[in-house]
Amino acid sequence: MPYIPLKDRYRLQHLNVAIEAADLKTCGELNYAMYKLAQRYLEIHGLRYQTCAEIDSAYSCGAKEFYRRVSSPYEEVKIRENGDVEKIEATLRTYEVKTGRKWGSTDET
Repeated sequence: MPYIPLKDRYRLQHLNVAIEAADLKTCGELNYAMYKLAQRYLEIHGLRYQTCAEIDSAYSCGAKEFYRRVSSPYEEVKIRENGDVEKIEATLRTYEVKTGRKWGSTDET
């Protein structure tokens, strides 16, 4: 997760300056910038399974955190503005009746 100690954030402050100056215009440019960060990490830590797994994990967890903090709340706003997907409520109620579990519950009992 991106919540690193303040001392480490200060150490990496130059990245924020570079990111703000980057003026990314396309998804391809964003992809390139992300790739270059991964490439730098690979140069520092070496090509080995652990490094590749760490890069994959950072991108995967970063994407999930972005979705949790930004995309999901935005989708909730749009649901309120435009209404939910048709018939989804009925589908979820059917699930609850068939399984005896409330939709979204993590209770396995």
